[in-house]
Amino acid sequence: MLEEVLINSKPEPDERRWFSSARADLYVWWNKSGDIDRFEYCHKIGPAEYSLRWHTHSGIEYALVDDGEATPLKNNTPIAVMSGEPDWDDVLAHFRREGQTIDAYLYRFVLHKLLKAAFAA
Repeated sequence: MLEEVLINSKPEPDERRWFSSARADLYVWWNKSGDIDRFEYCHKIGPAEYSLRWHTHSGIEYALVDDGEATPLKNNTPIAVMSGEPDWDDVLAHFRREGQTIDAYLYRFVLHKLLKAAFAA
């Protein structure tokens, strides 16, 4: 389950938070007004890793993460490759399982955005 990783000891006006587990990462950014501006939920389903990004202005984007390690002879930078619509049942089940330990407001906010995107698909 997701646990918070401290990024810095002094919150900034554009605060960001990072939560991590063995199978997922959640990054959240706030704007200067204190509202959540965007988040990125990275999760593994089997051997593949996916990135789901939400932004106030652009909504949801979903991508497969190419880890850049197709060969053991060299390591390339990971990149996000747009992959169309996710399996929303898997995404929702994964977040519900992994997100149980984050604070209730943040959990509900992210879950609401995921549900809204799933029902719009």
